[in-house]
Amino acid sequence: MIKISLLGRFSVERDGQSLAPETWKNAKTQALLKILAGERGRVFSADELIEYLWPGEELDLRSAASNLRSRVAELRKILEPSLGRGERSRYIWTERGGYVFRAESDCWIDTEEFSRCEERGRRAHRAGDFDEARASFEQAIALYRGEYLAEDRYEEWAVQTR
Repeated sequence: MIKISLLGRFSVERDGQSLAPETWKNAKTQALLKILAGERGRVFSADELIEYLWPGEELDLRSAASNLRSRVAELRKILEPSLGRGERSRYIWTERGGYVFRAESDCWIDTEEFSRCEERGRRAHRAGDFDEARASFEQAIALYRGEYLAEDRYEEWAVQTR
């Protein structure tokens, strides 16, 4: 199972073990995971990801597409080291000419859990169940380790979510 923390300092755990910094041989691969996991279930077009990962760079279309495919392959291998060539990833799928972090994957993402706790707290509060509301809000507070992708404060792809 994969655990991704986007609140505060970015981190990834695979099967209970934190991924070491040297796991990320390429910063663009890490950024790709942040983008895809930040909006799990959304299909990002290849062009959109290229623009996010290499903004303002004059890359020819073939080179840019090749770079993106390489980063996607690297990301799949990081998340699933035993993934064989030609096997379908449980997490990152190619779909409609783009890429998506599967909503149905067995991955825990702190921002999603934070939102679930907050919503549960709001529902409980509206229903007058103040003990449940408090417990849910306390769970949300415990998950909040800092602002969304704090180290990517000025990245265009992170601004809207922040």
